[in-house]
Amino acid sequence: MSASVVWKLKESGTLHQDFEGEVVLIDLDTGNYFNLPGAAGVLWGRVAAGAVSAALLADELVAQYDVEHAVALADATAFLADLEREGLIEEGAGAAIAPGSTPAKARATYVAPRLEVFRELQDLLLLDPIHEVNPAVGWPQSAGVLQGEAGAIIRLSGDDVLAASVDTTTVVVNRDRGLYCRLDGDAARAWHAMGAGPIFLRGEAVVRPLLEGGFAERAGEDQIPTAALEAAGDVAIHDELHEQIRPWGNRRRLPRSSTTPTAAAICDRLDEWYAASSPTATTTQQPVAGDQITVTAPSGSDTAALVAALPPAVATMSGEPALRVKVWRGLPTAATPFVANLVESLKANWNTLCGPRGEVLDLHTDTTTAVFDPGGMVLSVIDRTRGRAWAVKVDDRPYPFWEVGAPLRFIFHDHFSRRGLQLLHGAAVGNDSGAVLIVGRGGSGKSSTALAAAAHGLSYLGDDYCLVDSAGLNVHALYATGKLVGMTDLERLPLFRGQSINSDSFEHGGSGKGVFVVDAVCRGSLTTSRRLQAIVLPRIDSGPGARVQTASRGDALAAILPSTVGQLPDAGTRDAHHVERLVSSLPVFGLQVGSDPAAIATAISDVLRTCSVSA
Repeated sequence: MSASVVWKLKESGTLHQDFEGEVVLIDLDTGNYFNLPGAAGVLWGRVAAGAVSAALLADELVAQYDVEHAVALADATAFLADLEREGLIEEGAGAAIAPGSTPAKARATYVAPRLEVFRELQDLLLLDPIHEVNPAVGWPQSAGVLQGEAGAIIRLSGDDVLAASVDTTTVVVNRDRGLYCRLDGDAARAWHAMGAGPIFLRGEAVVRPLLEGGFAERAGEDQIPTAALEAAGDVAIHDELHEQIRPWGNRRRLPRSSTTPTAAAICDRLDEWYAASSPTATTTQQPVAGDQITVTAPSGSDTAALVAALPPAVATMSGEPALRVKVWRGLPTAATPFVANLVESLKANWNTLCGPRGEVLDLHTDTTTAVFDPGGMVLSVIDRTRGRAWAVKVDDRPYPFWEVGAPLRFIFHDHFSRRGLQLLHGAAVGNDSGAVLIVGRGGSGKSSTALAAAAHGLSYLGDDYCLVDSAGLNVHALYATGKLVGMTDLERLPLFRGQSINSDSFEHGGSGKGVFVVDAVCRGSLTTSRRLQAIVLPRIDSGPGARVQTASRGDALAAILPSTVGQLPDAGTRDAHHVERLVSSLPVFGLQVGSDPAAIATAISDVLRTCSVSA
């Protein structure tokens, strides 16, 4: 191609629009559309303004970008060749039209012009808007294809949404609205397509719930879809975990800020507050997932119940601990004025001083994390750079059952996630062959299943929360506790009667679940770590026995992801990826749970035996 040949736009139509320096172009004859970023958009603007040559375009590049003329000429020639190949320009007659003079300015960094071609929307863009369009809904809806179901151009929602996928299933959680949905087949593929930009999606049974649940939103009129898809089937919106998933307050999710002097000062003064509140203290050494953690708490206080929830301490540990935690009940009057003012403000106005899940604004930085739980009135703070953390209850009410059963969970999530370990909502039991992860929504029977297994000879690695290595497929005991809901559970598991350690237990006339130190009831049952062999989904059954069935990985993903990312304030994409990898790596079984606890333990042992043989 000669540098002096003159080129012009083809005779038939093209449409283009400049979106802040990136031109989008549609060829109405072929149905193709094109993206022209940076220098390509500049050159297209010259082509659209009149006849051009490669030499003229090279001059334009040299004027605007930091590029040698020889390089610019070669790139301009190649760019015109691309335009000709796609039928966007044709050879013209006469001379190229020179541009007018432009004020001198600093030349920008140069990136060679490129023409990005997209052909996915040919069928859509070639619709005849007079003869082929459904008159009820208008372009771009084909009268022959829609069959009464309208489509829409949609994109990913701006809400706080997390998603994970396995096989042909995607589970999407909207934490702003406290909802989740499961997408299978075409609907899951449509979700993945939206990751590349807006799509035109046809299928009311899929489009409507995605929009109504806030998982997707309508794209703006100026946005061009990157794909046109049709999705059949139903998408069900689930709200039974609303109280677990929804945000505590109305703020949007917070980005972390840079470390501030305020954050450092508060952390230093928390140590002073602990010293003023706890004249005598006991420090225990807790090995968890290979980390050495020390926990210091006031001697002879109700905080001791929180320490009892952790795995048994060891007498000595070598080396420096990875994390030092101080736990206590502290009234603001014992704190320095600086900290006391913060705490009193949190108690009175936490919803204005915190993010959607209690993230304290002044301490949500790249080196510190703080979460204020207004239900339990507990402030949890971690200083990553110095490996220290604090959990202080700022009122004189008893610790609620969820704090007694799973203390320090926000601190542990922050600490272990940086090691690639995932705090997971679920229980785990096993034997010498390995362990199974027991997961399910509230009321599915996972806690009673885990305690029944421990009461009948299986190893116990936790209920409600476990620590999982999704890469190595290991599960680690994070807590020594388990929970039961009411007297019916105790009738099936009488071994636990009278053993709950929380003051608000139903056993003591309270309204809370009963929290039990399982190893104190089932001696020797607690195990620190096991290799994961399977995921088990329990379902309560009216019969006496226990029956194992096959289940899908999609079922397991729907059982794990929503409650895990919903109940951890700082959960994000990394947590979703860990869950996705874990579920993708393990077989899944359904377990119909009857009234015989021994049969439950036998059924789980059978699952482990089957998995160990197949491995």
